[in-house]
Amino acid sequence: GGRLAAVLEATEEEALLLLLTECTAFDPSGFVAAVCERLGGRVAYAGCATGDNVRPLQTYQVVDERVLADAAVAALILSPKPFGVAGAHGWSPVSPPFIVTRAVGNTVLELDWQNAAEVYAAAVAERDLLAAGRLADGAFAEAALRYPLGIPQARDEDRYVVRDPIRVGTDGSLTCLGSVPENTVVRLMSADRADMLAAAREAARKARAGLGPHAAAGVLVFYCVSRHLLLGEDCRRELAAVAEAFGAGVPLFGCLAFGEIGAVQGGLPAFHNKSLVVCALPR
Repeated sequence: GGRLAAVLEATEEEALLLLLTECTAFDPSGFVAAVCERLGGRVAYAGCATGDNVRPLQTYQVVDERVLADAAVAALILSPKPFGVAGAHGWSPVSPPFIVTRAVGNTVLELDWQNAAEVYAAAVAERDLLAAGRLADGAFAEAALRYPLGIPQARDEDRYVVRDPIRVGTDGSLTCLGSVPENTVVRLMSADRADMLAAAREAARKARAGLGPHAAAGVLVFYCVSRHLLLGEDCRRELAAVAEAFGAGVPLFGCLAFGEIGAVQGGLPAFHNKSLVVCALPR
């Protein structure tokens, strides 16, 4: 952080910080918050948590010729022209709010002073009996794919940080991909394909607008792997919508991620799930 801050203090150019972080050994949410606190709004943020083919056991980060584990890497890019960075998810609340009455890091132990998994299953049943049946049969990942949790943001309660539940503990806890702080509010979230496609178009539009009058040299997309698992081949429609916003001939590249870093829905930079972050580089 100190080295990056010194570089920023010595330049007046536009700055983009690309972050790639581990997500199993430490909390990526806290890491992103700490970086943003150190560098502030002087920088545009984009990035993701690295994955391991949907088996969250061990992930790796690459920098120069080194392969790291339990680490985070960053690249600071400077330009005389602005970068265009925007994110979106398309998920909306479909349940009453619940209070996280007991949690440790990314594990929710109680919701409204009750067993977290039981409260979650009951909320899913209110919305989708088929998904609730899958939960009862032990197919947690399949049901949770469609019904993540959402944390409303203090500055705008219509904006949500989405959290994917990834595991039910024997104690009835819910482990999420990213922290869910104690005493916060969460709600069950849902989205259909049209909602998600509209969100992708909106993220691309905002990223393109962020370039101002300048053309894009290329577009980098950080795309949540759980979004891909849910949409299947329809994810190509989202990527096509992003490409369309920038026009023919602009290269589109990126990766599937275990969580995305950026300002989603126009909020503060944070660690998100089930989102996509579009990062446009000026020509």
